Order: sequence, then C-alpha cells, then structure tokens
Amino acid sequence: MKVVADAPDAYYIVAETGLDPETRALKDGETFGVFDVFGDISAGAGQGLYHDGTRHLSLCQLRLTGHRPFLLGSSTGSGGHVLTVHLTNPDLPGDRELLWPKGVMHVRRSSFLWDRTWFSRVSIVNHGMAALSLSLDLS
Repeated sequence: MKVVADAPDAYYIVAETGLDPETRALKDGETFGVFDVFGDISAGAGQGLYHDGTRHLSLCQLRLTGHRPFLLGSSTGSGGHVLTVHLTNPDLPGDRELLWPKGVMHVRRSSFLWDRTWFSRVSIVNHGMAALSLSLDLS
C-alpha cells in the first residue's frame, strides 16, 4: 500500500492507472467485479468481487476435469454490464488413448452484477459424436 501525504484519510489507497488489458470489469452501483479474460478471478492480481470498497471474493476458477479450458473469446459488450466468455476443452489424454480431443465442447460463461449480487451461468455443449464424462470444478 502506498502512503500519500495529501491523502484524505489513513486508509486511502492510490489507484493505478487503467486496468491490465487482460482483465474484464463489471459494475453495478457500489458493486464491481474484475475478472480475467477466462471469466476467472485470480488471487493477487487485483481481481475480485468488491462492494463498497471491500473485496469479498479474491479467487474463483473454473476447470473441466481439473484442466483450464482454452479461451475462444470474451467481452463485456457495449454497455459493460454482462461478461460473456466462450471457451473450449483442451486435449484430455487417457491411459492409452485421447479421452477428449481439443475443441469438442463449447463452454459459455455469462456473468452480471445486479442488486449487490454476482450472477454467473455456465453452459456446456458437446459437439462430438459420443457422450463425454467430465467434472466441472468451480473453486
């Protein structure tokens, strides 16, 4: 924390200029969230879910059977109210063969803030010819 001689009070924190270009921000009133391009919140990167100047969530990560998905794209749209992230699965090797080839699943994450609450929806579509078994881990 930087201390500034002209700070209004002892708890003043100097804001850095701009956001990392690899982050996405949402805001609703006194509530805001800073996410990475995957829609995750990574600890220690200034990312998180904040309300009234306090960070309430500092880590939230989505994994498919323990693996981070591949990024296809993400945006906050024109109004910056909804974060939409498109992901796909990585290759998942098995004991003797590939269990899932890369790009078989499409994962869509949608997040928005409303009335001091973060809403998140995850949908998964299997574009392969066979059923797949997976775990969706949110930590």
